[in-house]
Amino acid sequence: EKEEAMLVPHGAYILMVDGGRMHLFRNHGRDSAIELETRQERELHNPRTHVTNEPQPGRSFQSMGFERSAYEGTDTHQRREDAFCEEALDEALGAAAEADELILIAPAHVMGVLRKHLEHHHKHPPVREIVKDLTAFSPSELTGWLRSHH
Repeated sequence: EKEEAMLVPHGAYILMVDGGRMHLFRNHGRDSAIELETRQERELHNPRTHVTNEPQPGRSFQSMGFERSAYEGTDTHQRREDAFCEEALDEALGAAAEADELILIAPAHVMGVLRKHLEHHHKHPPVREIVKDLTAFSPSELTGWLRSHH
């Protein structure tokens, strides 16, 4: 039994993103004869939070007694990654506004960020999700992967 290739409509956009890299492609081929054109690529320079010399969480005093507690530490590194992913999605949605489909490829934690951000966009093309980290793939490797999966 031959496995069917994934159908990627002509003109569909593919956003492949993780916390630090984004690739936006457009399919110029037809359905299973995928021909990806790179539309945009970016990397995020994002040092780890402890490298950026962020101040330590502050301390609060209880109004009664002498107990102290540290404020919840915010992970600036993670916030930057999430914002990077949200911006990548915004750009992909802008580019793919008239497309038949937008395919999102991202690892699970990033897909969660993208899904949440997508809720703020009321008008967008149909979205298909592939929960997998493929950002290290070249366009030709991604094309091969898409052809062999469905």
